[in-house]
Order: sequence, then C-alpha cells, then structure tokens
Amino acid sequence: AVRLRRYIANRLTDYYAQPSNLVVGAFSQDINYKNLFGEWHWKRLYKKLYEKDQLGQWLTPVELFRPYYSQVFAEYVAQQLSADKGKRDCEFEIVEMGGGRGTNAEAILTHLESKFPDVYDRLRSYTIVDSSPSLQELQEQILSEGGHCTKLQFSLKDLTDVAESITGLFPPSRSTPTFVLGLELLDNLGHDKIRRDPLTQKIEHALVNDNGAEIFQPLSGDTLLKNILIQTPSYGGKSGTPTWVPSVACGILIEIKRKRPKSWVVLADFDYLPPPDLESDHGRLSMYADGEPLVTSMEGMDYECYLKSPHLADILYPTDFGSLSRFCKKCFDDSVVKVTKQGQFLSEVGPEQVKATTSMWTGYSPMIHDFFNCSVLTVRP
Repeated sequence: AVRLRRYIANRLTDYYAQPSNLVVGAFSQDINYKNLFGEWHWKRLYKKLYEKDQLGQWLTPVELFRPYYSQVFAEYVAQQLSADKGKRDCEFEIVEMGGGRGTNAEAILTHLESKFPDVYDRLRSYTIVDSSPSLQELQEQILSEGGHCTKLQFSLKDLTDVAESITGLFPPSRSTPTFVLGLELLDNLGHDKIRRDPLTQKIEHALVNDNGAEIFQPLSGDTLLKNILIQTPSYGGKSGTPTWVPSVACGILIEIKRKRPKSWVVLADFDYLPPPDLESDHGRLSMYADGEPLVTSMEGMDYECYLKSPHLADILYPTDFGSLSRFCKKCFDDSVVKVTKQGQFLSEVGPEQVKATTSMWTGYSPMIHDFFNCSVLTVRP
C-alpha cells in the first residue's frame, strides 16, 4: 500500500508530464480591460478565450492578467526589501515553485528591471522549481528568448520528495534572504486523508492498496504527518469525520524554515472550490472528507472522487488558509504570518496594476472581482 499523498502526487506528476500545451493554458490576444462593460462582458470574453484561443486546459491569473498580476508580486518584493533596512543593499534570491509556462518569472523580472533596477541588480538568481520535465522544457524555451538569462536557473524536483526530506529545495545558504513564491501551487500538491477512530480517538491515515482501494490504518511511522498534527491540532478534524491534510505543503514550509530561515513566503491559491458538476452520480470509491478536491478529466468531466476518475486527471484542492496560517505561525515562530483575500492583497500592493485592469466605464476589474475565491498567505521574516 502507498501513502495517499504519494499516490496523489504520482497521479499529478503523470498529469503534468503530458505535453505542456495540454495542461497549462495560454492565449495570444491582448485584453482591453479599460473597455470592458462590466462582469457580463468579461464572462463572455472569458468563455470565448476558452472556446477559441487558449492552449492548455486551465488559464491561471498569471496568464489571464499578464503582465499585471505578476507585476504585483514584483512590487511586493521591492516593497519588502525597501521596508527592511537591513536588506536594502544586500543580494537576495527568488525561488518560484511550480513555474507554469514561465510567464510569471518573465513578468516579475522585466518589472523589476524596468521599475526597480537597483533591486534587479541585487537579485542573485531567480530559480524555477518544477516537477514536470515538459513544463521545464517549455520554461527554458520561452525564457531563453528574453533578456534575463543570467538571472534564471531551472531545477527539476519532486516537491513530495522535498516535503519528505528526500531531496532539498535549496542549495546550502542559510543566510541568503529569499523570496519563495507559489502561485496556484497548493491546489496541486499531494494531501493525506486522516480520521479519528470513533472508539479509541486514535488517528488513522488513508492509503491506497495494491488493488487500488482506499484503506485506513493507524498512524504510526509517518513522521511528517505526525509533526503536522502536533503543530496544528485543528488538522486532526472531528471524531469520525475524515479530513484532507496538506501534508506536502506543510513539509515544504518546514524545509524553507530549516534551510532558508530568512525567507519571505508568498502562497496564492483557492480558498474555496465549487462542488463537482456531475452528469450522473454512481457513488464514490473513497471516503468523503472535509476539504475534498475537485477532480476533472482531460475531457473536462468532473468525478465524485479521485478513485473514480481516469488516471490522467487534474486533482485540485481548496486550501484552508486558517489552518495553514496556524501551522505557519508555529513553524515560522519568529516571523509575521498574514492571510489576505487575494483582491485585497492585489489592491494594497499593486494599485497601479489593479487600475490597469479596471473598466473605465463600470470600475469592474476581473483581476479583483472574478477570482473572489482566492487568498494569499504571506510569511515575513
């Protein structure tokens, strides 16, 4: 039997190992946000993008609102370095986990170079860490055409291996100030499922056996999951109610604290996902749990659970930012941890970018108003 986080991670690895044009969306036309006539106009345009012009299954905010969405995170980097008197003149690094098509890296670097050249000069490296060989190949291909080659590095790593301390996320350099970015990363990381035995109250965790069935066993030798539940008991759930636990995300955060304690961490993702759109309900093959993922096949069909879907399917988790922030406060005990709705974060950090995506007729900004089910977690040293 295999631990559930590893089973989920392996499924997602295979999903993202497909040709990059099948899994990460892009489109060629520029959007005139200023002339949008409100939400209805944006929805119609959004639908047309998916029907006609987009390559790949999903369009992320990075792609939909390029370059403005990414520029906000460049602004955040510059603002944080400026606010920290001890870091104003020192070199630093940026590490982006899950780099998509490389669009975010390109936009951040270009914005830093044009608006904050002193910050850009002090940037020692921008490393994209990805687990997909096909996406890394695409990132290298796209970014090699730009002017930031001397800053960029590419690292192929399995983030589940990072979480389980099988491999490291960074080279040894504890003193280097580092910004760690993960934009729509948390939703595609491996999770564990746990429950409390109603009689003994002891925690059991789910595995997938050789027959492809979900089974529960007492939690014994899983050091990572044990540590997470000790630090954040709220992940333990209620008696008899199974709960999904973002164990890979938590393991990565432990690795960041251990190897780069002087890190800023920025994680933006979904705090809510709608229930699956099921054409017919044939019953589940796994036990329902709080924090259930949205499972969608390559053909766009939703499934009741991860065991009902084809092998190649997107398994997308909502993030409980309240519990994750509590974990971060224990993990980064000397840092400032904050959770903000994404729209508020973008407005506070990048008002110029929000203005650039706002209709001059109605004041509607799809970058702010459309992704209302997203939050941003920041850790500041």
